[in-house]
Amino acid sequence: MAELKDALAGTRTECGAGESAIIEAAARPADWVMAAVSGAAGVEACARAPSIAARRWRLANKECLVCAGDFFMQRAAKAGACIPAGGFRT
Repeated sequence: MAELKDALAGTRTECGAGESAIIEAAARPADWVMAAVSGAAGVEACARAPSIAARRWRLANKECLVCAGDFFMQRAAKAGACIPAGGFRT
């Protein structure tokens, strides 16, 4: 990881690893969020992110809906996030 961070020094690109990096990235303001973490590993980040500034969501896996669907959808609705029902239409 240190080698990658050194290689990216001076750029606008950041790197991170592990669950804490996913959660931190999901908490950043964004116009749209792509949730593409395999399995249940991304559930916590997905559950946190709709309460932040994301307006549009794209889900590349179903685990956040299978594991915490009601909670996820309620938070998304409260935040005004848009979670389209299929495809990657913009």
